[in-house]
Amino acid sequence: AVVTVSGSGLLSSAVSASITTTHKAAETAPTAPDLLLGDATTAGSATSTTAPTGYYFSADDSFTASPTVTSHSFFYTVDGSADAAQYFRAWITDDDGTVTGIAGTVVDTYIYVPADADATEGTLAVDASLGLLTSTSIQVTMDGSTDDTITITGATPTQTTTTVNNVALRSLDGGANTMTATTYDQFGIEMANVVVSVSVSGRNTVAAVSKLSNADGIVSITWTDGGTSASSNKQDTVLFDGAAGTDDSETVTYGAYTVGTVTVTGGATADTVAYPAAGATTKAISTAVGGASGATTTFTATVKDASGNVLSGVPVTWTVDKATAGITKTLLADSATCITGSAGTCTTTVFSWAAPSKVTVTATAGGKSGTGYQNFVNAASDARVLSGSASGNVVTAKVVDRYGNAVAGVRVDAKTSAGYFGSGATSTYGSTDENG
Repeated sequence: AVVTVSGSGLLSSAVSASITTTHKAAETAPTAPDLLLGDATTAGSATSTTAPTGYYFSADDSFTASPTVTSHSFFYTVDGSADAAQYFRAWITDDDGTVTGIAGTVVDTYIYVPADADATEGTLAVDASLGLLTSTSIQVTMDGSTDDTITITGATPTQTTTTVNNVALRSLDGGANTMTATTYDQFGIEMANVVVSVSVSGRNTVAAVSKLSNADGIVSITWTDGGTSASSNKQDTVLFDGAAGTDDSETVTYGAYTVGTVTVTGGATADTVAYPAAGATTKAISTAVGGASGATTTFTATVKDASGNVLSGVPVTWTVDKATAGITKTLLADSATCITGSAGTCTTTVFSWAAPSKVTVTATAGGKSGTGYQNFVNAASDARVLSGSASGNVVTAKVVDRYGNAVAGVRVDAKTSAGYFGSGATSTYGSTDENG
C-alpha cells in the first residue's frame, strides 16, 4: 500500500511525499519465552571481522552499538517449523523517539523467520541512529500480552582487534614481500586513522614503525629479503601490533621454490568462444587522439607451487601473439615484466589497434606458462575514412577507422546523378558488415 500526503488549500498539491507499506500474513506468536527472551548462551553483540551481524538477547536486554550503524537487527530464539517464511506480528513502542522522531510512537511490524524448517532465529530490524553515549529504549510487544524492552546505547569505538589479511607466504630467496592487516573496533567495523605498529623479525629485521590505518582500516608493510639460499634462517615473522586490543602475526618462508602453475585471469579468459560468436567478451579499441593505449585490458597472473601454495617474489614475463597489439610501457614502468606479491599475483595491461581481433596473452614464470585472451573491437563512431569502388553495375562502399580497420554497423547513403538503384529509386542506404 502506498500512502501519499500532498498539499491542499494554500499549499500547492505539488508538495507531496509518499511511503510504501508491506503487509504480511501473520503467524500466531508462540508463548513466551520461546520468541522474546532469546538464548542467554549467545548473549551480547555478535560481531564478525566485516560488520556487526546484530544482537542476541541476554538476561538484561541491553546492548552497545556503533554510532555509525543506523539499522539494528535483533535475533530471537524461535522454533522454526515451516518451509515457508514466517512473520510474527510485533509492536515497537519507540519510548525515546530515536526510531521515529516522536517519543511514544507505536510501530506495527513483524519478526521474520526465513523459509527453513530448521530455523532457530527470528529477526527484528530497528532503524535507529545513535550518537555517542546516546541511549534509546524500545519496547517490543507480542500479541498484546508478551513484551520485552530493548535498550541500545551508542558507544565510542575503540580499537579491539588487528587481523593479518595474508595467509602464510612462500617467497623466493631475495624476493620482495608485502603484508597487510586490518584493524577493527569492538563492533567489528574497520577503523580509520588509528595506530598499528608493524615490524619484521627473523631472517630479516625491520624495526617497528607506527602506521596509521587508511579509510578501510588497513595498514601494510613491504620489505625485500636480504638473505640467500645459503642462509640458515629461512623464515620471517611479521607482527601487526595495534595500539590497543589483540594483535596478529604471520610468517614468510624463503627458499628456491619450483613453480607449479601459472594461471591468467582477466579479459575474455572465461569465454569458450571468440568474437563474433554470441557471448564473447569484447573490449573497444581507442581511436582517440591519445592512441590505442587509451583502451587497455588488465590481466593477472597467479603463480603457485606444485602443492598449490602461492609464491611471492617470482618474476613473470608477459607476451602477446599479435603484431597489432602491445603491452603498456612508460618512461617509468614496463608492464611486460612484473614480480608476484604476497597474494602470488602480478598484473599487466594490454591494448590493440586492430579490430576485430583476438589477442592471446601469455604469462611465463619459472618455466611454466598460462594464457588468457581478449577480443578487441571498434565502434561505428570510430568511422574515419569512406571509399568507393565499382565493378560493372555494382558499387561497393568501405568504411575504416584511423588504423585502417574495417568498421561494422555504419550507415552509408548513396544517390545517383543518372540511372536508378535496383528498386527504381535514385537514392538508397545500407549498413556496413563486419568487413566494413
